[in-house]
Amino acid sequence: MAIAEERPAWRINLQTYWSQPDISTIELKFHGDLLVVYSEDGNGALIFDSKSQRMVNDTETRSAALTSLVDSCQRTRFRKRFPEVNVLECWKGMVLEQIGGIGLRDEGPTEYYLRLPGKERVRLFHGNCWPGDPHFVGGDQILVNQCRGKAIVFNTKGRELYTFPRLSEAYIALSDEGTRFAAYERSSSFLHEFEGTNRLKVSVFRSSDGKKIFERKWHLEDGEGINDRRIALSRDGSILAIAHRGEVQIFFLPKER
Repeated sequence: MAIAEERPAWRINLQTYWSQPDISTIELKFHGDLLVVYSEDGNGALIFDSKSQRMVNDTETRSAALTSLVDSCQRTRFRKRFPEVNVLECWKGMVLEQIGGIGLRDEGPTEYYLRLPGKERVRLFHGNCWPGDPHFVGGDQILVNQCRGKAIVFNTKGRELYTFPRLSEAYIALSDEGTRFAAYERSSSFLHEFEGTNRLKVSVFRSSDGKKIFERKWHLEDGEGINDRRIALSRDGSILAIAHRGEVQIFFLPKER
């Protein structure tokens, strides 16, 4: 059962450390027990120990934590047309790729593949539509949207594990252990779509079966978006961090029994 609208266990007021924090430039990342709060607008990085809830100033520890921000995945910045291969996402040596689907009227179907080191590609999707990019959602789970309103989670051999509700323009954060994933998405109100009442929400799911264990919603404000790294899960998925309204909110989630 979902944990709805729980209060944060603790908060980091960014104005305490930065004079004019800009949430739209914030990136969150866990490095072990350390939470890295990085600002791309020149403010630098804040690093906190999630156990003691204190800021870390040790130079060596900070240096090690900041390395976690480096993304070695050579994603394709501008999608290329068939027969070129587009790199979408990487996780622990595995790569999600797209072939075709750029200008569908001209070149035929969209195909998504999983590439594992030293093995043949596994095809995850083939269709005459563009359903949205697939995502790693676990150590052996890949979420692939379909064209008719649902998603399917496959394992790394291409076998269907379970169906899943289609996510709306979601940014996905996966725990390092691959046991939980968080989705930061925008869900528009049908009745008030043109009146500024669009909503954002963050949900956390169990990777093995898609069970929801946490949900938090709020209304969209100026400067807020979803296609970024403003959420992060700890290594085991028991801590969630969300950058929101000038602060970082930290939630403690129930651990698996």
